[in-house]
Amino acid sequence: MTLRLVSAGLAAAFFAASPAAAGWEYTDWGMTPHEVVAAANGEVWATEHDPDNVLYDYQQLARGQVKYLGITMQVNFYFDPDDKTLRMIDILPTVADCDKALEKAEAAFGKVDPEISPLWLADDLPTMRQDSRIWEDAATGDEIEFFEAKMPEGKTLLCKFLISPDGPPTD
Repeated sequence: MTLRLVSAGLAAAFFAASPAAAGWEYTDWGMTPHEVVAAANGEVWATEHDPDNVLYDYQQLARGQVKYLGITMQVNFYFDPDDKTLRMIDILPTVADCDKALEKAEAAFGKVDPEISPLWLADDLPTMRQDSRIWEDAATGDEIEFFEAKMPEGKTLLCKFLISPDGPPTD
């Protein structure tokens, strides 16, 4: 399944730009997969490009585990398909940790009202609800988005943090 979780309204609000020099945790925007793996001290490993596993057309070329906001989560690193430089980080708590992850993010970055929009994952699934909250990291300027996909009755299916120097691309 190709991961392309894009809300038309949300995506239109962002403008693509070149990556900034500062980065997230032990990474810098523009690092290669090899540099990210080396900086992670054994918590991240390189992956081969899988055409079915892309995010905003970026390639997942490294993944692992990270303790973010005090919670152990899966982390995926996405790279520009042309120059193979780090452009986006996808951090996934377990569904059981979604509420706790949001609480910790709000404690760290402040409370923001969610942008709520419809979400279609596949033709044979019901329309779901996407809740997005966006912060700017005061220390790095990075954009941090907390995304939550919910069934019509409100049950959370997944949540994730998307971290990038300038938000998701618009094209």
